[in-house]
Amino acid sequence: MNESVADDVAALQAAWRCLGSAAGRDRPLAETEFDQESDGENPLWEIVRWMPADDWLGRWSPKPAFMPGDAETLMALVQRGLEMGALQQRFAWAIPSPSDLTWMVDLLAGRDVVEIGAGTGYWTWMLEQAGANVAAYDIHPPGEGNGYCTGGPYADIADGGPEAAREHPDRALLLSWPPRESDMASRALDAFEGELLFFAGELNPLVVADEAFFKRLATDWTPVSAAPGHVAWWGMKCVLAAWKRSVD
Repeated sequence: MNESVADDVAALQAAWRCLGSAAGRDRPLAETEFDQESDGENPLWEIVRWMPADDWLGRWSPKPAFMPGDAETLMALVQRGLEMGALQQRFAWAIPSPSDLTWMVDLLAGRDVVEIGAGTGYWTWMLEQAGANVAAYDIHPPGEGNGYCTGGPYADIADGGPEAAREHPDRALLLSWPPRESDMASRALDAFEGELLFFAGELNPLVVADEAFFKRLATDWTPVSAAPGHVAWWGMKCVLAAWKRSVD
């Protein structure tokens, strides 16, 4: 764990000590049965597991920010960027839990990955640590001028749009939280000639991607499974799931 992330975790742990009984039902994931140990570097997970969490749709989910407590403590955490929006821009919009990565690698069965719209490259970095080879593409490099991704890059990201998926028919396609009201995901799916798709996000065109993407998913692809240990932000119906190309 690098020094910055270690300081973030220490700040969250200190906030829990200050909260005491004011935390109510909230507990950090790290102190629940739903905690997961990471084998490699996963700074977003190390931070998220100390965020306040509560039950959401039958699963323990981290809340966007600390709600109870004294204003000074809460403001200090926000200023450190320890709230959902800042963490999404710094790392990734969907949270890759340790079990997510194990589940993906098992389904890959040695297959490589192409990620379109890689953003900060965080998911690519996680998969590479887990042993997968990933070709990552994005036309918008992360940085202060990028409204979606300010952190990273955490991996090598080539300059390329959705059509780059066509160059990798032997790989699995990864789409993580494609932008809402954008045809990026549908164009990537149209270009992709491979057999396996991973998608992280809500299954709702009002939230991610567009209608065309979900129509194509329903007609041309067959669900395989969903990651059982995926952790979503409280209030979000984010899934990590896999599909295989349907046989005509």
